[in-house]
Amino acid sequence: MKQKLDTILTVRSLATAQDVAELTKEKLGEAENRAYAHTSRSQQIALRPGDDLRPFDQFSIWVYADEGTSGSLSIGLNLTTRTEGLDTHDHFRSGVATKIEWTGWKKCVFPFENFLIIGCPEGWVNIDTVEIYISKGSRVGLSGTANTETGLIGIGNIELEHRKRVVGPRLTDEGFFDELDLDRTGLEAVKTAVQSGNYDTAQKELLTYYQKRTEPWHPFDPKVQPDPNYNCTAVNRICDHHIQDQQLPQDFDWRINPIGYLEWMHALNRHSLFTTLIDAYRKTQDEKYATKLDYFLRTWLDQNPEPVDHNGGGDPAWETLSTSARMRGKWLDIWYALKNSPSLKPQTRIDMLKSFWAHAEHLTRYEGYRNNWFIVESETITILGVLFPEFKRAETWKTRGYERLSEAISEQVWPDGAQYEISAGYHAMSGRGFELPYELAVKNNLSVDPLLRERLEKMYEYTAYTARPDFSHPSLNDSGGVTGGRADWAAKGGDLFNRDDLRWVGTSGREGQKPAVTSRSFPDAGIYVFRSNWSPDAKYLIFDGGAYSAAHQHEDKLSFEICYGSEPLIVDPGIASYMVDPWTDYYKHTRSHNTVLIDGGGQKRRQSHTWPQWVRSVREENVIHLGNGLDFASSQYDAGYENNEDALIHRRAIIFVRPDYYLLFDRVEGNNTHDIEALFHFMPIRVKIDGRRVRTDREGKKISNLPLSTLARP
Repeated sequence: MKQKLDTILTVRSLATAQDVAELTKEKLGEAENRAYAHTSRSQQIALRPGDDLRPFDQFSIWVYADEGTSGSLSIGLNLTTRTEGLDTHDHFRSGVATKIEWTGWKKCVFPFENFLIIGCPEGWVNIDTVEIYISKGSRVGLSGTANTETGLIGIGNIELEHRKRVVGPRLTDEGFFDELDLDRTGLEAVKTAVQSGNYDTAQKELLTYYQKRTEPWHPFDPKVQPDPNYNCTAVNRICDHHIQDQQLPQDFDWRINPIGYLEWMHALNRHSLFTTLIDAYRKTQDEKYATKLDYFLRTWLDQNPEPVDHNGGGDPAWETLSTSARMRGKWLDIWYALKNSPSLKPQTRIDMLKSFWAHAEHLTRYEGYRNNWFIVESETITILGVLFPEFKRAETWKTRGYERLSEAISEQVWPDGAQYEISAGYHAMSGRGFELPYELAVKNNLSVDPLLRERLEKMYEYTAYTARPDFSHPSLNDSGGVTGGRADWAAKGGDLFNRDDLRWVGTSGREGQKPAVTSRSFPDAGIYVFRSNWSPDAKYLIFDGGAYSAAHQHEDKLSFEICYGSEPLIVDPGIASYMVDPWTDYYKHTRSHNTVLIDGGGQKRRQSHTWPQWVRSVREENVIHLGNGLDFASSQYDAGYENNEDALIHRRAIIFVRPDYYLLFDRVEGNNTHDIEALFHFMPIRVKIDGRRVRTDREGKKISNLPLSTLARP
């Protein structure tokens, strides 16, 4: 047996195919001696299974699909309880939908661990309804591409199951060694032990091989000097299980969620806490930190066997984004930095290797969303393929990973270097997904797609030249708070491409050379930066004339930000959180951005535009001029406003009269009479208003005070 599988202990019928047919008023059919309810359209099936499902931990749904049929399947559980402070009732959602892309029958499983948890429910209890969502003839994820196929999707029996789960990685020792190419040079002793059935000896010989191996090149074990003054306060709190601002039990549970926020669970399972432990171990050489890393890895490996025949859904352990995020800066650092540590136990090392295989296979089979997820998923496949050529599948991982990265950078990164989510944080995250595979290729003499090199360098430029004077970033779309940013990431671009301008921005002016160009246009993204100079007290404006973008979108076209030096004055709010609540909606709405409302309504590109319009280049749509005396940009919004049937167009132009001041011109065109509100969101600051003149007032900071005047036609 190569893989250990869960055991089904108890099964309960939730609905038969006939029940589904009656609920949906669809025809009942049969294929291969199994009944199904014909699904002629996308729909939702609501079931009332009773209020307590805690004895069970998995849904199974039999689905029949004709050849060529496309669609997706997901489940939600609505509860009658509501966690204090939340705007909605507690509920479970199965996460990334199951793609229907097979022919014939398939049993689709939705285990408890795959469900996103909103609120703090006590498991599957106080259930109001179970809702099954069938999306027919559409592509799963963010592509928005319609599929007009009309093939049959049939829903068969729906059941609840109770399982005995496997502990630890699913690969058996036999299966693990069968996945290795034991004919590789250096693995002779391993092969001999495997052939004699002595897996204990084979494991010891394999770990010795990895301990001595010097190729391929990698960056995960830098020569870090011990630091006698290292502050251990933060790492000791982690050792005491005070993690992500919560005190957690000493008996560690990787599915704990003490605050009811789904992103908290995902952050925990992406293992950022390991970074602090690794740093402490390197700086102190104290084995207690290696011992703690072994404990955390051991408990995680035991509690989270990899998914079998499903994509992991919203599982904080195996959702494809979380699967990717664990590798770089966490697991691979442990693997290399602790290779001589006696505290990282041999069985933990072997199970890490088994899990490396599982991570690569899971990400090769399944994709999440076609945004930054696809990039970092492809990055992980590539890295594991390059660094672990001992696996038989490594060449496939490496080849497919680089192919996917080339596909992603062509699709998601415009020629001007902007990633098509137009968000500072996700731009850097996406860029890092291309960065290491590119560096691994260069350092290990692998071929590199020229487009990967070209657009990665442009991505560093975008990060550098959109940075504010204090090297923070404007919080366009979902970019965290107003003072965040990743300008430091540009320093890596300076090293990879020998660019002193990138190095200067990335090191906050400590190294390299100040950029010669001040204002910059990013014509595909529709992002324009008007900057007086690169001094700490420079004037800075960024204007958004771009498309809606691929993900993390806000309804904010024609919004702008202004900074004077290190003082952000008029700002974009970024995002409060990913919790489904009114604050999240408010941050994404037009009313929280520096543009206009018409009759109280905001922009509505999400409803009025299609996917190709969301992600298009606007290179030919706007007017832009950068000159010695002035900079100019103009754009327009014409996709409609909420609760308004009139065809209204908002045109905005901004002029920077170098190096002194900015002029903003708004014009709204259309029929009938409308109320128009021009919005300007200041940072917390004293603001004096005198008629149509507004002035910020900061004592002793003349450069940070902004006069704002408006002129309007009567």
